[in-house]
Amino acid sequence: MKRLLTQSLAIFAMVTMLACDDSSSSDDSNPTDTNGNGEEVETDGTEPPVVNPDEVPGGDIIEDVAFDLSRLTEFEERDVLVGLAKNVSIPTHELFSEQLEAMKTNIDTYCQSQDEADLVDLKESWKTAIATFQRLDTFTWGPMAKNNDTLRFEIYSWPQTNFCRIDREVVKSEAQDYALAQSFNRKGLDALEYLIFDDDLTHACTAAVPQTQGWNALPVNERIENRCRYQRLLIDDLLVQNKLILNSWKEENGALVALSSEDLDIKAEINRLTDTLFYLDKKTKDAKLLVPLGLSAPCASEACVASLEHELSGTSIQAVYNNLIGFQSVLEGFPIDPSKPLAEQRKLAPGLNVLFAKKDGLQFVANFTEKIESAKAIAVTILENEDAAAKQIANQDSFCAAAQNADSGLCQLVAKIKAVTDDLKTEFASILGVKVPATAAGDND
Repeated sequence: MKRLLTQSLAIFAMVTMLACDDSSSSDDSNPTDTNGNGEEVETDGTEPPVVNPDEVPGGDIIEDVAFDLSRLTEFEERDVLVGLAKNVSIPTHELFSEQLEAMKTNIDTYCQSQDEADLVDLKESWKTAIATFQRLDTFTWGPMAKNNDTLRFEIYSWPQTNFCRIDREVVKSEAQDYALAQSFNRKGLDALEYLIFDDDLTHACTAAVPQTQGWNALPVNERIENRCRYQRLLIDDLLVQNKLILNSWKEENGALVALSSEDLDIKAEINRLTDTLFYLDKKTKDAKLLVPLGLSAPCASEACVASLEHELSGTSIQAVYNNLIGFQSVLEGFPIDPSKPLAEQRKLAPGLNVLFAKKDGLQFVANFTEKIESAKAIAVTILENEDAAAKQIANQDSFCAAAQNADSGLCQLVAKIKAVTDDLKTEFASILGVKVPATAAGDND
């Protein structure tokens, strides 16, 4: 259980986690497109014409006024959709792009120096970027959701990451004619986590894999150089994929303009948007908490060491916290700043709370917000008390089911998020008149 006693108690899981050897994961099941539409991207180097999001009508935040929940009725349903694109999705992807550029600089710096201090900076830049993406991942909507979330998987493919396949690509990338593989289980932020945080530098393949047979015998500096070469390819690809998403939002006939069109089926689009929020139930609660705590299949009898996300970087609790931030940003209508209390930053913005206000659901908004804030507070407590948190999981069956563990931070976090997702599947869906996705209709807890 040593990995469970990492810096921030990495506890992430998924039933379909792929093994590290060459036998796990089939290329045939992975999308091979680079633009989210099943097509190879060809460009002459010119940028597509884009619109200024501020010039698209609707969805504007009402500035310089005191926040008042009752005034949310001043917005229309279309404002919610346009506003979430203009005020949340696009700015967050733009921030993510800046963070990727910073990581690219840090990769270059470390790879030239191989200095430990530069590696620390590189690790911090990765943590900054993954925090932002975890907020985006909570509502995979718009261009990132096209073709079964293809562009999402191009950026981050956990739990289908395959360390052995990453190692194989590192070796193959030595060839002058090498082109980055399209299969997403060997690239993206998760591949970079492995390459940046894995201090061992030995490969993760079985002895039968030919590409990596001589890897462990290479000098350490040569293995670092080889991994650095592949990291540079990965960060460039991430910048391309995120830019594709931004361009898809902002092109003259792109997704943002489509939301303002009179031809838009507003009800259907709201359903698509609310469907994404059930990520908090099936991924954040179930896969990231219940499975590794031994409270859900396939780990219903014991905690699962193998079912961890961000085990190497030790940022699983941060991932849960940032999922809550992203979820709340969609409700509030602007990117939540985790460094400030919500009360200090609330504004009249067209988030999903508008829809509740227009259906006499302001009391639900107040109660729902309180539950989200409570879950966030528990996550922060765990993060601020890492030594104590590291003692909260033992190698025992059904950790949270044991009476002596019921008040532990992790078990409280499970309970607090469940309180949110229970409301999501009942009052939330009922008031808005939206369907609960089939994948979230059942429950594992």
